[in-house]
Amino acid sequence: MKRSDVPRVVVSLLVCTLGALVSHEHAEADDWPNWRGPQQNRVSSATELIDEWSPAGGPDSNVIWKSEELGGRSTPVVMNGRLYTIARDNPGTSIDGSKVVCVDAATGEPIWEHRFNVYLTDVPDTRVGWSSVCGDPETGRVYALSVSGYFCCLDGETGYIEWERSLHEEFGLLSTYGGRTHSPIIFEDTVIISAVIIGWGDAPQWGFLAKPAHRFLCLDKRNGKLRWLKGTGISPYDTTYSTPTLAMLGDQMAMVFGSGDGEIWALQPRTGERIWHYPFSRRGVNASPLVVGDTVYASHSEENILGNTMGSVVALDGTMKGDLTGKEKWQVFELMVGKASPVMVDDRLWVIDDRAKLNILDPETGKRIAKKALGTVQRSTPLVADGKVFTCTHNGRWYVLQPTEKGVKVLHKLRLRGEASDGSPIAVDGRVYFPTSSALYCLGTPSTEPEPESNLPPRPSMEEPTFADEKPVLVQVVPYDTLLAPGESVSFSARVYNSRGQLLNVVLPEDMKFSVTGSGGLSGNTYSAGYNSGHECALITCSVGELKGTARVRVVPPLPWKFDFNTEPKVPLTWVGGRVRWVVRDVDGEKIAVKRDVLPTPRDPNNKLGTRSRMWMGSIEMANYTIQSDFALQSSIEPTDLTVLTTQDEPNKVGKMSDFGLINSRYTMTVRSSNKELRLYSWSPHDYRTYASVPFDPEPGKWYTMKLEVTPTKFAAIGSESTASAKVRGKLWVRGEKEPDDWTVEMVDESPNLAGSPGLYGNAQEAEIYIDNVSVVANE
Repeated sequence: MKRSDVPRVVVSLLVCTLGALVSHEHAEADDWPNWRGPQQNRVSSATELIDEWSPAGGPDSNVIWKSEELGGRSTPVVMNGRLYTIARDNPGTSIDGSKVVCVDAATGEPIWEHRFNVYLTDVPDTRVGWSSVCGDPETGRVYALSVSGYFCCLDGETGYIEWERSLHEEFGLLSTYGGRTHSPIIFEDTVIISAVIIGWGDAPQWGFLAKPAHRFLCLDKRNGKLRWLKGTGISPYDTTYSTPTLAMLGDQMAMVFGSGDGEIWALQPRTGERIWHYPFSRRGVNASPLVVGDTVYASHSEENILGNTMGSVVALDGTMKGDLTGKEKWQVFELMVGKASPVMVDDRLWVIDDRAKLNILDPETGKRIAKKALGTVQRSTPLVADGKVFTCTHNGRWYVLQPTEKGVKVLHKLRLRGEASDGSPIAVDGRVYFPTSSALYCLGTPSTEPEPESNLPPRPSMEEPTFADEKPVLVQVVPYDTLLAPGESVSFSARVYNSRGQLLNVVLPEDMKFSVTGSGGLSGNTYSAGYNSGHECALITCSVGELKGTARVRVVPPLPWKFDFNTEPKVPLTWVGGRVRWVVRDVDGEKIAVKRDVLPTPRDPNNKLGTRSRMWMGSIEMANYTIQSDFALQSSIEPTDLTVLTTQDEPNKVGKMSDFGLINSRYTMTVRSSNKELRLYSWSPHDYRTYASVPFDPEPGKWYTMKLEVTPTKFAAIGSESTASAKVRGKLWVRGEKEPDDWTVEMVDESPNLAGSPGLYGNAQEAEIYIDNVSVVANE
């Protein structure tokens, strides 16, 4: 067919403001598909809700059901009569892990659960299930992100895995001891998640600078393919958990959130392009912004940008663009509202500060209308429903509040002894669901017949049709990031957007010209890796007129691998989290790789963020292999100075050394210098998940060789996961000496990780780490 025979297609896109988050035509009236509710404001239209209840139980307690198994930090969601949440699995045992659970929302009866291990993280067991499940009413699927970066899409009816990704190993997601983990959101045909992410690449030509930043991954919700990966400022202060709010602001859809760099940002959700940002805090922002009309309300509890006060609540005009510094509608200082997100109650702004003090503000001016002490610590966000406000302080003081003309009236309060509240209450179909550290409660009156109210919002404002702005300004190449083996291929598509981030259908396929920079070849829009490729990369460019969009490909060959750093000036570009943290250096006439003890940034020349971290080399599907490396741990002072320096001279410096470990199939073997220990583990912060250790006291500057082997067993039958195991064993010896016949440390894991990328762990906060002769080989 000739070009002249092809009709020019122009499609006008009318997108509802909140239809982008929830597909209204598919949603049930009482769905609560994400932890903030269908309107993303913690407001429910449910009626006939209880005024009081008793945790003691009994026929008059208003407790319909209670599940101790589902207790935890996660806020549940409800969709199609089913409740979904994240909980611990087999807590306090050698197979401790996490799971997504589906139960009947009316009865609490289990329907299915999807279990997964916690791995490659320092998160304590009490912080498992930090994030919340997100449901998609259009497809009936649910999405969940674990504290260890495992991200899955599950069929809501059966729990079947539609697709899954390991964001640690694939993109360099950062997981810390704090456990702060984001909850996914649904936008149209995508699912969006964020974290502090390092990634791979070290130059603008690769479309990415692999330094830590609060970044968003936008994935096709059907298959998990990456649409875009973009973020905020480099080297953020913190990991955070502010859930974005999707809203129509001015003439475009926006995704508004608090960032790890201390700013409030608005991005276009279809493209990740920046709309505006507002410097707000000297630490990361955790509370989720509230959007009412065109006004954005945000809060934090850290040091303010100006002065030395702590905490602030601000109102911003969300229709503006660029840097909003000094352009606040109003700002109130010394309100430390860093955990509970703001809510609007009868046209008044309610904020509960971190010390559980309720402040009721005039949303137009920020002037305080009323104040009430609820307790001493607050973490969860209130629920607004049925003319009441339901909330619980962190130490278990439960309240049912009623707004009044002068402020607030307490309808009911009680104390939950020994139960902490981190997750937030929700209301669906006449019931209140309330999670604590000990249980998940379903509260209501069993005989109540709730009125057929809808949790869906009123008809929202509409985006202008795309024919109002048909000028392309951005080309998006999909999938944005791909990992291939030599000889494998991937086909790309391109999407074109206008300045408001709307998808345009005015460009013909033949107007899109694809090209490749780097290894491999291109035929049309299909890239093929060379059959003899090593650890190589390619940049795919799609040109539409003068506009260009890019995507990236890593090519990783089959085993064996050997890295001695003598022929290349840098570590392989394909290493996720590699080049920003590891440098090649000449030491005593030999080129080695060094993990630095300082990673300077423009903000902090003595930055330590990333000096304690992991990096990965290959596919998450790799299994049954052995990784080996030479290493030398350095000391915070030169070894020659140890004889003349005493603990009285520098009590915090003498003898401090770095830590180093190998990663194999999501297991790590680490030399822990401070503990004088060689430890083998999957999840490290406690001593009951399967692990093994032996004493080992490394000498500073001395070279050793370390080897880690993982041998998985196969399932005895399909689905018989309990019959699988992994034999994990390691050796350590002085470099240059004969390798010992016996393994130094070993264990068998009955809840195994059966595959995963090879990698390195290093803690260089005190001193640098030297490595050489890294190899990965298949097990015999």
